[in-house]
Amino acid sequence: AKATSSTKGIPVIANRDTVERAILLANHLLDVVYGHEIELLRPIIDESTFALPFRCGNNRSSDIRYGSQSESTLLSLALSLSLASSLTHFNIPLVDEIDAYLDISIRDGFILMLESMMNKLGMEQMFLISHNLQKGQYAHIVHTIDISEIIDQKKGGGQ
Repeated sequence: AKATSSTKGIPVIANRDTVERAILLANHLLDVVYGHEIELLRPIIDESTFALPFRCGNNRSSDIRYGSQSESTLLSLALSLSLASSLTHFNIPLVDEIDAYLDISIRDGFILMLESMMNKLGMEQMFLISHNLQKGQYAHIVHTIDISEIIDQKKGGGQ
């Protein structure tokens, strides 16, 4: 009966263990941006609940969906990349507009979090699509490609 129980069964236990391991790495990545002000807490995973509680300062939230847009974005990214690092051998992720909802003050920390994450996970490259980064910004780790001129030429010249 325990093997097929949704609270004690092997699939639920395996999912819970995988997420708990990923949370350790995710919290390390979040420390780069937030210090120790924000962290993912032990997940609640059973037959009826999949919740990822977190703490921000002294406030606790029952799930990441209740965080601000920037908190939810960074919590989800850190956890997603932590999970992905243990589930695949590929090390070149594509991150599309993940910084769109981040406060200007957090964007610097976000780039540093990506750099730390890439080092920690052994990633060699990351493709990041963003309208917020400027050419030369973070030049030691970010290589920008501005395709707006190419798009303008295609629109105007029909090439």
